[in-house]
Amino acid sequence: MYGLRPLGGSVTSEDEDELRHRTDARAARAALDSTRSAKAAKPRKPRATTQRPATQRATSRVSKTDTVDVAALGIRVTALLEQLATIDAEITDLDGSTGLPARARMSDLERQRTTVMTTLAALEKARRNAR
Repeated sequence: MYGLRPLGGSVTSEDEDELRHRTDARAARAALDSTRSAKAAKPRKPRATTQRPATQRATSRVSKTDTVDVAALGIRVTALLEQLATIDAEITDLDGSTGLPARARMSDLERQRTTVMTTLAALEKARRNAR
C-alpha cells in the first residue's frame, strides 16, 4: 500500500494514515532526543579515590594468607588433577584426528588445560604463602 519509504524528516505524504504515522514518529524522535540530551547534561560527581598507605596493603595481604585452609587446597588440587587427567586423555584421543570439528575440540581442550594449570599454579602459590 505505502511501498518502502524511509521514515526521514519529511512528513509529506499522499495518504492520511502515513502522514499521521510520520508526524507521530517525528514527535516521538524529538521527545527521545530531548530526554537523551537532558540525561547527558547532568553533571557527574567525580568518585573520591582513597589510597591506603603501602604498609596497610602489606598487612592486609598477610592477614588473607593466614586464613588459608591447607586441607581445602589439597581437595581442590586433587579435583583439578583428576580434571587435568581427563583433559589429557581426551587430547590423546583426538591427537590423530583431522577436520574442523576435531581442531575446534582440540582448541577447546587446550584452553581448558591452560585454565586448570593456571588454577593449580595459583593454589600452589597460596599453599606456599600459608606456611
